[in-house]
Amino acid sequence: MKTCLQVIRSLVWLLTLSAGSLLFAQWPQWAHDPQHTSFLSDVTGQPVSAIRWSLDIDNTVPPEPRIIEIHYASPLIDATNTIYMTKKERTPDLVIHRKVMKITSTGSILCNYESDYVPPPSAWEPVFHPVLVNGNLYVPGARGVLHVVDTADCTRIDTLSPYEMPEDPTIRQQLLTTVFVAGAPMLDDAGNIFYTMLVRAGAPLGLENQLVKISGEDGTISTVTVEELMGEPAFLPALNAAVAVAPDGTIYMGVRKPGIIPNGWLVAINADLTFKWKGSMSSDPARVAIINDLSSSCPVVGPDGRVFYGGVNTNEQSAGYLYAFSPSGEFLGSFDFGWDITPAIYPDPDGDPTHYHLVQKYNRYLSRRYYMVSIDPNTMERECQWELVGREWCINAPAIDKDGAVYTNGEDGYLYRLTGMYPAADGSCNPQMTRISLDRARDAAYTPLALGPDGTVYTLNNGRMFAVGNPANE
Repeated sequence: MKTCLQVIRSLVWLLTLSAGSLLFAQWPQWAHDPQHTSFLSDVTGQPVSAIRWSLDIDNTVPPEPRIIEIHYASPLIDATNTIYMTKKERTPDLVIHRKVMKITSTGSILCNYESDYVPPPSAWEPVFHPVLVNGNLYVPGARGVLHVVDTADCTRIDTLSPYEMPEDPTIRQQLLTTVFVAGAPMLDDAGNIFYTMLVRAGAPLGLENQLVKISGEDGTISTVTVEELMGEPAFLPALNAAVAVAPDGTIYMGVRKPGIIPNGWLVAINADLTFKWKGSMSSDPARVAIINDLSSSCPVVGPDGRVFYGGVNTNEQSAGYLYAFSPSGEFLGSFDFGWDITPAIYPDPDGDPTHYHLVQKYNRYLSRRYYMVSIDPNTMERECQWELVGREWCINAPAIDKDGAVYTNGEDGYLYRLTGMYPAADGSCNPQMTRISLDRARDAAYTPLALGPDGTVYTLNNGRMFAVGNPANE
């Protein structure tokens, strides 16, 4: 029998669904879609000709030569080209505020929502990332909860918690420092929302690390612990790593076991949150991909159901490997770069689901050679490449438009548009580049991009967000 709170929540959920706009906005979440393809099948990206406007999103950026040690969220964009972006702001009294801004297509801030979110402890600050669903934002909050925010006026509608929140102030304070939203919440094709909850030692209430599912049908919350999935204790959800969801409802999540190497697994979970299979990220002992909390690598599901997930290693200093698994969990091979990257996917226009291209950075740190590459998923070998000279790629998820143009950032402070990144019929490659300077060269945090419904590019550099495309009067 449902409690009164559950009945009220179901009614609120149904009302927000009926009052909401499209289920899927233009760019509603990390890497665009549940499979993390970062690909728009119906939008031609604009040329990188002009900066239309920019906004400060982080006034805590340290002065050079210090590195910006933070993972930023992707801009979120609805079907009307309204943008939602997180902001980190330090006031003169040194208090940090974390907000989500609602921004017009011309760069005006309409309203903002301030969350009580607390980041999990980490050497690099973990990502604070909302998801956009039916005209509402689902924003990470303190103690492992999500706040439901009405985008009309940036007011909170509800707070969703996977456990009963106590009133006792002592316990609530303990929860504040031990229970966290671990990565970006994700939306699947059925309207369900998923996120992982990280629980540190000493947490009250017997809470455990878990995957949380919020039903798209009625808002019902269900969970499964990482211990249940792995069959033993001491496993953690990968920090910063949003889960991916295949069209058949299979959920893919990265987990790690601290204190050991090799330490990582890709776990496949059925839609009802039961265990399906797990793939070791040390399936090739000579090419181990280590799951690292400084990374934001997320699983990616290909059109044919193959799954790709990257980790770090000491090869080429810290290049790591991108692993490929079949839909049934068989290890298929690896590519020799997987550090802090969620590869994008460009489907081949021939419509064959086994014909597509992975696109990602390929930084060779020791030799100081930095490439953007396309990869054949059938062989896990490079197809085409374009080299950025002098500075590495500053990207953890590129964006691809319907024609295959790749948008990506460099640590030289430029936004790049690359075309011709896929082999021609005769196997030849002819990459072409255009670019625009954003702010400045920085040893910067790896950042995502997003494309709006009119092809405008939204990207980040040096603590600012930029809208780039045709000049404003065109």
